[in-house]
Amino acid sequence: MTPSTIYNPFGWRLAEIADPCTNDLRRADLVESLIIVEAEELALGRRHLTIVHGRPATVADSEALDEFYDAVLEIAGAAEWSRVRGTEDHVTVTVAGPLADELLLDVAEIAHRANPGGWQVIERPFPNVE
Repeated sequence: MTPSTIYNPFGWRLAEIADPCTNDLRRADLVESLIIVEAEELALGRRHLTIVHGRPATVADSEALDEFYDAVLEIAGAAEWSRVRGTEDHVTVTVAGPLADELLLDVAEIAHRANPGGWQVIERPFPNVE
């Protein structure tokens, strides 16, 4: 199974949380379910790293971000199992297998090198939710 065909249990929840039409009770349930899904993934041996990079403001920013994403995909491709997902302002890398921790350290390192300032590197499968 390639990373592009792997189900992401976080994406639809994050989208619904971000939707201004979602009522507060539903939003609270969704935030709680994010924590449960994260625990289930950890139990499966999956490790996560989210890089919040913001929306690119210029063509040069987009090109630099493309290079960063290419490097992330190459690293994730070395994992026994991987999933790379995100939005225009963040990416989450999920890997499993004996090299998982080492690969996420590599992703964190390239994120720190690519960071023009203001990026967040978070050891979890989603950015901050409010």
